[in-house]
Amino acid sequence: MERIADAIESRNSTESRESSFSIKNAMTIVQNFPGMIVGNDLWWKMSDLLVKQSMREMFLAQEDAELQLQWLEKKTMLHRD
Repeated sequence: MERIADAIESRNSTESRESSFSIKNAMTIVQNFPGMIVGNDLWWKMSDLLVKQSMREMFLAQEDAELQLQWLEKKTMLHRD
């Protein structure tokens, strides 16, 4: 019985971690940046970057919104089409 409880707890912990790195969570942060206009070029570039899990994790690891925005701006400049 204890093994089952441990397995459920581990699964719930993993699901919680994954949801904190979700696309929806990351894009909510992007949409709340001051002056951000949903649908503009920068918004689309950011949404393209944040589709990748590794990019989302790095973005969400930044300490505050200013660093997150700077990181995204640098990445969008590096990933120009």
